[in-house]
Amino acid sequence: MFTGIIEEMGRVKSIHTNACKRWLEILAPTIHKNLGIGDSVAVSGVCLTAVDITKDGFADDLAYLH
Repeated sequence: MFTGIIEEMGRVKSIHTNACKRWLEILAPTIHKNLGIGDSVAVSGVCLTAVDITKDGFADDLAYLH
């Protein structure tokens, strides 16, 4: 059950894939100001870990099976 506070509705900016992983870039111009690497963010009900902070959002790694 989600018990956090919704601070912003972000948008998927891009999905990247390389030989080893897949990751999302999320546009979230408000929340990224208070977000740190390693912080947890609920994205569509899934808890993801911020692995990069950008000027207008953040990035999260996803599982990649190949």
